Amino acid sequence: METNQTPPNQLDNPAGPIELIADPSRQAIPLFKGIDYQIWQTVLAWMDLVENESLVVEGAEDFDTLSETSATTNQVKNLTSPISLRSECVCDGLRNFWVARHKNPGRAIRFRLITTATFSIEAGAPFGASKPGLAVWNEEAAGATAQHSQDLKAFLLSDASISERLARAFTEGIPSLVEHLCQLSPELFRTEFIRMIQWLPRQPDVDVIREIVRVRLHAYGEDKHLLPRDSERALTPLFEHVAHVAIRQRRFLTREDFRVLFDDSTRVNVPVSQFNQMQAAVALLQPALLSIAQVNFSAADNTTAIPDLPIPCALRTESVDALATCAGEHQFVAIQGSTGKGKSTLAKLLARKLGGNWFWTSFADRSPQQISEELYRLARYAAAQPHAPSLLLDDFNPKGSDLPHLLQRLAVLSRLTFEGGGRMIVTTQRLLGEAFLRQSNLPPQALQQATAFREEEIQELCVQSGCPHDERLASWVKIISSQTGRHPQLVHARVKVASRRGWPMPTVTDVLEIPQEISEERRLARQLLQELDDSEVELLYRLSLASQAFRKDQVVAVGEIAPPITR
Repeated sequence: METNQTPPNQLDNPAGPIELIADPSRQAIPLFKGIDYQIWQTVLAWMDLVENESLVVEGAEDFDTLSETSATTNQVKNLTSPISLRSECVCDGLRNFWVARHKNPGRAIRFRLITTATFSIEAGAPFGASKPGLAVWNEEAAGATAQHSQDLKAFLLSDASISERLARAFTEGIPSLVEHLCQLSPELFRTEFIRMIQWLPRQPDVDVIREIVRVRLHAYGEDKHLLPRDSERALTPLFEHVAHVAIRQRRFLTREDFRVLFDDSTRVNVPVSQFNQMQAAVALLQPALLSIAQVNFSAADNTTAIPDLPIPCALRTESVDALATCAGEHQFVAIQGSTGKGKSTLAKLLARKLGGNWFWTSFADRSPQQISEELYRLARYAAAQPHAPSLLLDDFNPKGSDLPHLLQRLAVLSRLTFEGGGRMIVTTQRLLGEAFLRQSNLPPQALQQATAFREEEIQELCVQSGCPHDERLASWVKIISSQTGRHPQLVHARVKVASRRGWPMPTVTDVLEIPQEISEERRLARQLLQELDDSEVELLYRLSLASQAFRKDQVVAVGEIAPPITR
């Protein structure tokens, strides 16, 4: 029987013997991807150990973090489908936690599910139309008092698919989990289960985890005056060591084990005779070396303070308060919007409101390579500090084929910044997108749109620019609002024109004629449109038909109208 099928991998490697046509269902690619992800997560946990802790690979779970009196078991799942309280991995996690607790009396046992999956709302929405049960669980664990413990316990016991799995008998004399749950008060259920079990969704994929490990290695080596390329020699040995330890009888890892492996990986062996020659050469150069300034490996040398606010400047209290709430909840906010929407000014106002020390950097007019290097530099600095800095990244506008790589680097930087307690503000003309949100474990609410001026803010600008508090003020505010659509950049241009004229009493000409400055700003906007690709321009044309504000999901729906717009 003849066939014209071509094996998928043969397209990448046309030379050499032809690959066999195989049954994809018999290939273990998902298994290897899961193992790869689990090992890198284990490496990351190994690097996070403190002196009195140890890590067991393939212990009670994929890896366990141990101290003298407590232990945290960690199950790692590289999943593409969302999970809920009804998911098999969740029910297995509850049962495994119960078994570990009974097999290890006298130790405080905790359980974590680390997964790339998102949370889904259970069918029937038992916790509300927008509330996944696992999210309610995490919120209950973090709260000061029991609010939903009874609802969570009742759902576990009343839902047929969950209670049937939880009721399955254990071996080795482990008592019934369901019977124990039935006897617990809501407060005890919260103490014994909810606060001891953590569901960690939306974890970054393996490329981001590996990059975080890489950056941390560079930061660790920096303290030892090693160059990044020298520290990176430990990257593959760390992965291989965890994989080998997993099949040994003794599967313990400590912080000291990490130090030894790093030192072994970055050591250069030379013959004794050559070493003696090197020592003699150093001794001869010692006087000259003392006069040379020590190399500074700090990654923060090029960062600067946040530039001053423009004059005049509307304080935009309502918008800044909303952004501050977002930054307080998520440690991150991206201010998105087209050119001239006042994103940079909003970011400066926000940083001033949040307080603390901020590092500012602008990516304007930088090449993709320069942006990548700056993101890496900041990530290495964040990894090296006990307390990560707060960062304001201005004009982050990557595009084209460089976008995925730079978004990944931004996600790595955000993860390291959050872990160190830092905050981030990013201004961008682009939608950072779902992939970035997932890699950074951020909700859609972390992406905020820069809004147009309100009339009160236009009035504030007029007053700062010298407009008297008389009947002219209200008239000029109305004229400027009408002519500019309250677009921040156009508003500033129109205010500048009126200020230069001394704020005369408005005439019909002021109402009907568009000043040259505004026409020039609009011309520049049209010029920027020419830099967009055809699909982006087509989407803007479609959206221009809308007569009111629209949501992101509506934009997506418009883009999918036939013929659909491809990215």
